[in-house]
Amino acid sequence: MAVRVDLRLTDVVTTTDTQTPGAATSPAGTPALAVPTARGHRARDRRTHASRARHSGTPRPTAGARVKGVVVTLAGVFGIACVAWWLVAKIVGLSLVVVTTGSMTPTIPAGGIAVDHQEPAATLRPGMIVTVPKPDADLPVTHRIVRVDTVPGHPEARSLTLRGDANAIEDPNPYVVDHAGVVLAHAPRVGSLLVTVTSAPVRGLAVALVGLLVIWAFWPAGERTAPGARTRNDAAASTEATTGKP
Repeated sequence: MAVRVDLRLTDVVTTTDTQTPGAATSPAGTPALAVPTARGHRARDRRTHASRARHSGTPRPTAGARVKGVVVTLAGVFGIACVAWWLVAKIVGLSLVVVTTGSMTPTIPAGGIAVDHQEPAATLRPGMIVTVPKPDADLPVTHRIVRVDTVPGHPEARSLTLRGDANAIEDPNPYVVDHAGVVLAHAPRVGSLLVTVTSAPVRGLAVALVGLLVIWAFWPAGERTAPGARTRNDAAASTEATTGKP
């Protein structure tokens, strides 16, 4: 079986007429041709690519452009997270409640935050922490259920007797509700931070910062040329000027 080897001129390295003692020769007595191996081809390709990268005129982003990219990316991730939370809260029925008093200490201290999920009153049981409207106040109350009673004539409603974990006595009046926010999770001190972040001065500052970020994101960024590119371009321009080529 014959094997045909097709050698291109660019892939063949010839030797000089002077043969090195001990070198391999062909049957005709001429020096053998050195054929580059696959490893040699890869090494040559790497050197070629490295040389092109060093001398190419491809602009490089400046440090300011890289910082801008990081900041814009983080802002985008934060915005997506906020939108995702809003959608989940609307679909699932979640809400955030900031506890402003210490009546639920030590479970939820003052300044803590609770995540509520709206559930029918018929599913409520003693021991649950719920958030329900307070008839004589604008803000709701978040306390633990002590007792659940039915309401005559309203099969879906329940009368809840509540008490704070830090209180010695129960709340003076029961709460009649059809639904209640059952606390699924809570964390200390996060509520105070949320109140500060959502205050009017901070919201105004946030709007201003977002506006500046948008302007900065679309502001043209400077670019720097790769090392050696300016020298190569200048040399080419000088050669054209000398030869008189346009």
